[in-house]
Amino acid sequence: MKVYKSISSKKVIQPLFFKETSQKIYSFEGFVYYCYNHWLEACEVFGTAEFFRFISEVLIHDNLQTEINQALKLNNINSFKLLKLLELSGFFKDEELRILEKEMKEWEEKPLYLRFKLRGDDAFRHKKYVKALELYKQAQVHEFDPIVEHNMGVTYLQLHFFQEAEECLISALEACDKIEIHLNIIKLLKMTNREELALEKIRRLLKNNFNADLLFERGLIYQMKNDFNKALDAFSNAYKLDNRDDILIKIIEMTIEINPSNPILEEIVDLQERRQEDYFMLKSKWYLRLNKKTEAIEVLESAVIHCEDNTKLYLQLAKLYRQNRQIIKAIGAITQAARNEALQDEILYEMALIAKRAGNRLDYEAKIDELIKLWKDDVRQRFAE
Repeated sequence: MKVYKSISSKKVIQPLFFKETSQKIYSFEGFVYYCYNHWLEACEVFGTAEFFRFISEVLIHDNLQTEINQALKLNNINSFKLLKLLELSGFFKDEELRILEKEMKEWEEKPLYLRFKLRGDDAFRHKKYVKALELYKQAQVHEFDPIVEHNMGVTYLQLHFFQEAEECLISALEACDKIEIHLNIIKLLKMTNREELALEKIRRLLKNNFNADLLFERGLIYQMKNDFNKALDAFSNAYKLDNRDDILIKIIEMTIEINPSNPILEEIVDLQERRQEDYFMLKSKWYLRLNKKTEAIEVLESAVIHCEDNTKLYLQLAKLYRQNRQIIKAIGAITQAARNEALQDEILYEMALIAKRAGNRLDYEAKIDELIKLWKDDVRQRFAE
């Protein structure tokens, strides 16, 4: 096996971009290691014009590029062409390549619909919902599977295509009566302002299946309706069946809303070790309910030190600073929060409110315009694809 030292050039004009994981690759070394760990996605890029552009730019050894081109001409599927490329790179031990080859063979032996389904699941995990939907649809063309139909419904739900989501979920339920499908239909009803229908559905299901997830959903609906006593009752019953932290957090939230003088948060100190972000958020909310704004801010100031780079805590801290007219500190906190692209719309809105509180009308309008553009671009992208 040949080993090429210093394979990549020093400068890359344009990185190779993997859409499913939003990963940018700047070197040949980075490319082969990424391909080893994400070979399914790499197979889609392998042999494309973008792949050839990148390889010609990063490689400084013509001999290696020639060997790669010869590997691409092999009469074989992309996964095994990719395996040949990884072998040529010289970065992997024979045992590592054998393990990958075995994984590739096992993958090729799976039914075609299942391969599409598993790739769709992976895209969904990476929040690439349009790609996931495309793969699920391809799976259904080859063989109808109620689980795939359910996954399509959940994906449509993430994209806010409610009619399509409902059709898929009902179709899945007709073929497979599973609690997970019922739960996602309940979430759909909540998202489309049909809370009473959701509550009625939960009531019927609980007669035959006293389930923690159903009780949890009931609690969430009552919380939305500001009926905190009924919400607390639902969450408490759910917790008796399943001692999950997310249920416990809701019990604390409702207790704070109903009776902020209740020392429940102080009695559950071990929650701080398991769920630091949630613990600090709850403690800050507790002080706010007690009209102790200074203490609420101090909790979050301490929290952003304990929970390094926690953008949600910084966002909440920015809100409290703004409400307390501490504009300079609010700007500092929201700047820290802005590093999280997943919260982009919330961050832009808070930036607009900070600008408004500071009396900067132009900046306020600019942030609102930017937020509207973000929403429009998101809608256009979803409808276009």
